[in-house]
Amino acid sequence: MIGDHFKTIFGTHVVDLVRLDAKVREGNDPEALHEARVAVRRLRSYLRTFLPVLDEVWACTLRERLAWLNQLFAEARDLDVLVDMLDRRAAAAQPESVALPNGVLERLHAERDQRHAAVRAALREPHYLSLLEEIVAAARYPQLNQRALEPVRDGMHALLADVWKRARKPVRKYGRSPDDAQLHEIRIKTKHVRYAAECFEPLAGKRAKVLARHAERLQTVLGQQHDGVMAVVRLREFPDVPAEAIDAPKRIRWRRIWRKMCAAYRRLKKNGR
Repeated sequence: MIGDHFKTIFGTHVVDLVRLDAKVREGNDPEALHEARVAVRRLRSYLRTFLPVLDEVWACTLRERLAWLNQLFAEARDLDVLVDMLDRRAAAAQPESVALPNGVLERLHAERDQRHAAVRAALREPHYLSLLEEIVAAARYPQLNQRALEPVRDGMHALLADVWKRARKPVRKYGRSPDDAQLHEIRIKTKHVRYAAECFEPLAGKRAKVLARHAERLQTVLGQQHDGVMAVVRLREFPDVPAEAIDAPKRIRWRRIWRKMCAAYRRLKKNGR
């Protein structure tokens, strides 16, 4: 049954989050924070992907509660990414390049440390501990509806079709030259396709794996674009940073990967008929 598959997939990433809890709570490990954030993002994604077979109120409420944790992790993780990007840029700087003024990197490092401290403090609060208990309970006793009794392969193709339609919509809507915010939306929808394809790999095999691989590539290039845009936004907040020291991100070519995703999805869909 498709409901059993949800329980297995959701439970796997709840275990990941619980495993990472101590590392994030007690240390300042950027990689542990990143993995915990990914676990939360996957849980929220699965609650959306499997919504047709879940109790809607239960799933949407839990997904909204997880949004708080996702935002908490994101605020610290975004600074990790920015600081790492600027550190690497400073290490590779050429003599003729315009350097950032003294103190900018130090201030960003300090802000990054403050955000990590805020995460550690939040993970000791009753609100988080209550949420963690709720997530574990959701993995053990998910609230399903009648559609959860559908055969797993039939349910898989129906759910994946819904995810695909949501990803295709902004690509068609925004045309040939989407702006930065629109590219970010496409990236988010692509991420959902990737997670859905990965969770269905045990059922659909190689075709799902190929779709997930192309989605991951597109998510990565659009993520690099977004990181560059966010770096420009942050650096412009510092009045002492000259415009010459801010590198505008290059426009990326992403449609070729999207077309490969489309072909991979068509093959997967054809296999399900």
